[in-house]
Amino acid sequence: MIRDLRDNHQRRIEVTCFFEELPLPVVGTMVSKASATFADYPVMSIHANHSDMVKFARVDDNGFTRLAGELVRWEQELRRDAKQGRGRPRKQYLIRWKPS
Repeated sequence: MIRDLRDNHQRRIEVTCFFEELPLPVVGTMVSKASATFADYPVMSIHANHSDMVKFARVDDNGFTRLAGELVRWEQELRRDAKQGRGRPRKQYLIRWKPS
């Protein structure tokens, strides 16, 4: 479906695949790297188990810096494309993050 939108409908779809590095106690790895990734798309690991991979305690957490870095990269590409007249204008959203 993602490739169809990109290849046949000229829709820009950004995807970055993340997978867990650590197993859960007793259960082990919930989702393998092979199952969590798509060919031809960027892949990044997060040094956490499946349950903890999106629970960030600090802004310097490995998973947070990788995820935030990808979002910044996407924003930079969209801004570059907009300046060059490529792509459709998009609404902008500001996401505020406060550590708990």
